[in-house]
Amino acid sequence: MERIRQREPVPPEAVRENSHNIANLLQNMAYCHIRLNQPDDAKRRAEEALPYLADLRNPELLSHRVSDLELRGAVAFLRGEHKRARDVWTAALTLAFEDGDRERTAAIANNLHLLSPAPSVASQAERRGSDDR
Repeated sequence: MERIRQREPVPPEAVRENSHNIANLLQNMAYCHIRLNQPDDAKRRAEEALPYLADLRNPELLSHRVSDLELRGAVAFLRGEHKRARDVWTAALTLAFEDGDRERTAAIANNLHLLSPAPSVASQAERRGSDDR
């Protein structure tokens, strides 16, 4: 009978790399569901990624936490829960800024801009009138 080889312990670096890759895959799938206007599927995929974050360290952990908040904000936005979206995206903006990721910070700020009320035509005209004085 052939001897069964015992597996050697997996180095922590390999576990972290694997968890990082799986979390990336699941969060990217969640972003795809957001683009397809499927907030329930996006939420499910984002939640599937969460257990893998436990194996991560910074800077990967911080990046994935920002992604999680971005996704949760997008889900809330698609569901019409604008106050929740604003709260979650504001937290994501803080973390992205802390991470030093300028592009992501700008993208999240743009998401928050989606929640800003558009100025009415009357208020624009009123403002223009006051500028002429």
